[in-house]
Amino acid sequence: MEVNRDEILAMKVGHEFDSLIAREIFGVGEIKRNQRIKAYSTDIQFAGEIIEQLLMSNLTKNFYKLLAELSPGRAFPESICKAALLAKLESQG
Repeated sequence: MEVNRDEILAMKVGHEFDSLIAREIFGVGEIKRNQRIKAYSTDIQFAGEIIEQLLMSNLTKNFYKLLAELSPGRAFPESICKAALLAKLESQG
């Protein structure tokens, strides 16, 4: 993965964060700056797709624990995105 734990936790919602989710969780290739992508980090409908993808990818082992830790003080879509990226990072060892 191209980012570490601290960078994930510090990321702000928006296009850059959504692009990282698209690449790391959904396997989308290169995303250009002006390319439209789903607003995973701000829209609960799209954030729900992340959970479905994690279930299919067998990456839920730590996801729910991370989600519970991250949820207080954050919007739920942002928490889902960060927990998903952290779960993938942890699965890579």
